[in-house]
Amino acid sequence: MLTTNQIRALNHIEKSYLNPDRDHPGPWQQQWGPNQKEIATICARYYAENPPYFSDLAHRILNEEFFVPTEAEFNKLTENKYAKKVLSEHYSTPLYAGATMVCLRIPATKRLDMPELKDTPLMILKINAEPIIRAASGSKRYLVLPITSDTPFLVEERDIKKYKINH
Repeated sequence: MLTTNQIRALNHIEKSYLNPDRDHPGPWQQQWGPNQKEIATICARYYAENPPYFSDLAHRILNEEFFVPTEAEFNKLTENKYAKKVLSEHYSTPLYAGATMVCLRIPATKRLDMPELKDTPLMILKINAEPIIRAASGSKRYLVLPITSDTPFLVEERDIKKYKINH
């Protein structure tokens, strides 16, 4: 037996899947293009990594090739304060270029459990190597390679600083 709130939730989910606006192209569906899809995908990747908010919508955007969210869904997904931070960080100019020598900041060596990499030069192999998973400044992700290893790993921009040769 379902409770009143469960029935209400089930009706809401059913309406979102059987929305007549999805079947008949309107002004929003005609506006939908690569730019909106890119923005929705960036936000969907963030929310897929940070459940439970927008989990179903994020899953559909990432996994259903021809899925077009309603304008209201798109705005809720992309216009909130967390999504705005993620988008701002994604589109910001990277602080470090590829092939730049950097090193880990001391708090990052502790948080990443890599104390052996303190003062070890790292080379940036790739900028925006993975989608942003934190709504914070400096959350752009880099693929870096320690000069003492042949195994690259991911770091966030805020975890690294320019390497100074006189260490």
